[in-house]
Formats: sequence, C-alpha cells, structure tokens
Amino acid sequence: MSDYAVSINNVTKSFGSVRALDDLSLNIDSCIFGLIGPNGAGKTTLLRILLGLIRPDNGTANILGHSILDRPEDYLEHVGVLHENPYYPPLMTARQYLTDVGLLYPDQIPVDEVLALVGLSEAADRKIRYLSAGMYRRLGLAQALVGRPRLILLDEPTSNLDITGRDLVMRLIVGIHNEEKVSFLITSHILSELERACHQVAIIVRGKIVEKGAIAELVERHTQCRFRAISSDSWKLEKLLKGEEGIVSVLVEGSKSLIIEVSSDYVRDMESRLEKAANRGGIQFYGIEATGTLEDVFRRLVSRG
Repeated sequence: MSDYAVSINNVTKSFGSVRALDDLSLNIDSCIFGLIGPNGAGKTTLLRILLGLIRPDNGTANILGHSILDRPEDYLEHVGVLHENPYYPPLMTARQYLTDVGLLYPDQIPVDEVLALVGLSEAADRKIRYLSAGMYRRLGLAQALVGRPRLILLDEPTSNLDITGRDLVMRLIVGIHNEEKVSFLITSHILSELERACHQVAIIVRGKIVEKGAIAELVERHTQCRFRAISSDSWKLEKLLKGEEGIVSVLVEGSKSLIIEVSSDYVRDMESRLEKAANRGGIQFYGIEATGTLEDVFRRLVSRG
C-alpha cells in the first residue's frame, strides 16, 4: 500500500479537442499540499477525477491507498471536500446542517466539537442565510471535517473573503492539520496564503506538473539571481548600478533597500561588486540578502509555458 496520501500516475483527460490533463503524474505526502496554476491549467479537473466525479481517459490514481478506478466508497468516506462555490440550505442552522451531514458517516466527530474547531460555536443556531462570508467558509470546513476524514480537498477555500477572513481560514487549516493529523490538498490563486500554510506545492501548467517541492527549495532554486541590497541611499545606489554588466533589473523598494536581479553568471561576486559601487558613490553598503517568493517562482515557470 502506498505511503502517499495521493498518488497520481500518467493521468490524461480531454474534453473534445482540449486536453485538460496531459500524462500527469504527482505524489502527495500526508501534509498540507498546494496545487497552483493559471486558470484553465487543469486544477479543478484533477480534483473532480480524485473525487470520482469524472473518469480519466488514461492513467490512474490512488487515494489513501485505494484506486479511484475500483470502489470509490472505499476511500470517499475518509475524504472531505470544500468546493469553490458551495451551497448550503439557507433556512437550516449550522448545527442542523452538520448534524444531517454527520449521519452520512459511520464515524463522525460530534457536531459541537466540529463547530468549536472552526470557531462557529456562537453561530451554531443561526440560520445559514445569515452567516457572514467568513462564517460560510468555516461552515464548509466543518462539513468537510465532520466525517473524521484523513484527507480534505479544498478548491479555492478563501475565495470572496477579505484579508482577515482569508487569514483566519488558513490558520484554521494549519491548526486542523496539526491537531487532527488531517492532510490537505488545496488549490488557490492567492499564493502568499499557500506560502504561509503549505509544506509542499506543485505547479501545473497546461495539464502538466512543471515543478514540485518544498516552497523554500523552489524559491531558492528559481530566484537565486534576485537579491535585496541594503545601503544608506537606495536611490543613489540605483543610479550607480544602471548600465552595470550583469544587472538585469533594479527596483527601489525603500529609502535604504533595492531589489536587484542579476544574470546567473554574476551571482557569486555580486556582493563585492555592490560594495565597490557604493564606495564609488560615497554611500554606506550594509549587505545583501536573497529574496524571492512563491509568486516569483510561479510567474517564472508559467512564462516558460
């Protein structure tokens, strides 16, 4: 039996002449895992295949050690899901709805416990139609949890939320993973959130996985030519660096910091070159630090196609 929460092998899926997934393979550990890609890259199609809603044209996948092509009921009772645009009965209360959902599972978490876990205890007896957008999302997490799953699939779990609501949902996901040992597969276009919460990510472009790994490793691998330079006068240092060999771009970030991108051949001696440039201009140079984000990695890989 596989040790992976999800193992996908050579999956292909087409809709007419459009190939949504192209011989895609991916192994996902028992962790918080992010799947990112541009619109139309195949993220939602992959989730639908994993949930047994559609079948692949070729290839297969295992969830929690069970093949998706055999008996879906063998694994689906251990899988929770939150779709991007869920609908819940507006005239029921949160407690009533979760009680009904719990009846579908042989081993359910007590409703009051689930409500407390997602911070909805005080709104438990409020009709769903009166829940705020953030509460509505947390109700979605609660219904995904009530069956005591080992894996939860989340499709854009923070869509339509403000920054406070998004932060709360992501902190809940991390807390649930740590406390309940639940694995998560999350799709999201808000990469800064995944960067804070996920242990690993995969980037999908045109139905293919183009990169996968721990976020820190991906950032180091794909943004090693990007630095933050700290000096006493960033505007003056910017002018000194204009036209310097090996400098790709210079962006003033603040009065004392610059973001500099250099050609790969010039990475090794960049700090000494910056120090010399600062000395020529009579300004103090304090050093450099590597900088880069998951969004930088994403843009670089998507631009390659």
